Amino acid sequence: MDISEWPIEHKLMLPEWCYGQKFPVSVAWQAAAWGTDVKDISEDSYPAECLLWEIIICTQRVTTTDCYIRLALGFQLPENEAGMMELEPLIRGFGVTGPEPRKITTQNNNYIERFRLRRYLVTGGRRLIVYVRIPTTANVGIGHVITIVSSIPKKVPDWLLSSQVKSL
Repeated sequence: MDISEWPIEHKLMLPEWCYGQKFPVSVAWQAAAWGTDVKDISEDSYPAECLLWEIIICTQRVTTTDCYIRLALGFQLPENEAGMMELEPLIRGFGVTGPEPRKITTQNNNYIERFRLRRYLVTGGRRLIVYVRIPTTANVGIGHVITIVSSIPKKVPDWLLSSQVKSL
């Protein structure tokens, strides 16, 4: 059955298997020197419309001062943090209260955080961009941000929506 004209609110009610294959869009960094701002842009772009299933943030550092990252959507790397602040955040309100894209602070040493979502994104084919602030006292600054996404279904089997089907 063609569901391409359905509103997204209805598509979000479909079972997870209707969304097909999930795939990663990711960025990574390694600080070359202390006190360095590092940035990266994903090799792959997001589909124009997609469903964001997970965000996984992994960092490694040895420090007691604040490191933070910002996540945004864009077509090219910004020159500096001011340029990053002009981009659309990956998710509004994700991080410490402040200007968008917000700061996402990381914990000391080996830090892995996994956020499970089911969030509709309109990306316009943009890519994931990360901006990382490594303070002068940091000994190590290595990390990855991995997002897991899928496309939005345009068709589903007729039987899925049939009133005749009582159970799978």
